[in-house]
Amino acid sequence: MPGSRSAYLPQSARSEVLVLETEPLDHDVTVMAPVQIHLFSAPNCQDTDFNAKLIDVYPPSTYFPGGSAMQLTDGIRCARYRDGRRHGELLTPDKVYAFDSNPFDMANVFKTRAPHPARYLQRQLFAFRPESEYRRSPRS
Repeated sequence: MPGSRSAYLPQSARSEVLVLETEPLDHDVTVMAPVQIHLFSAPNCQDTDFNAKLIDVYPPSTYFPGGSAMQLTDGIRCARYRDGRRHGELLTPDKVYAFDSNPFDMANVFKTRAPHPARYLQRQLFAFRPESEYRRSPRS
């Protein structure tokens, strides 16, 4: 809408988002493969969703003075169904669990015309606590 602007920060600047980013690449890197995410976490709630994204980060340019970021693939994992969709099981708060996710396969060439990094974002979306409805969770 003309004259308006977003009232939110980029995901990478949010407190509940874990950001892993490479150093700027010094040569072109071609990636064509299935993506697998292995995450270990100890949520402080009984159920939560995790969202992971692989992003190609572009440096500032004439058209994008603040730089830009292109999402290459993403995946989501509901903690309750960490062992499969047939049987859900709530978490024990503060216990470490392994979560696996297989986002869509992707192909990308990370170009080095202007050196730039690759970024991985991990975000906990919602946490379920018996005394409340779903609500945005604090970083777990």
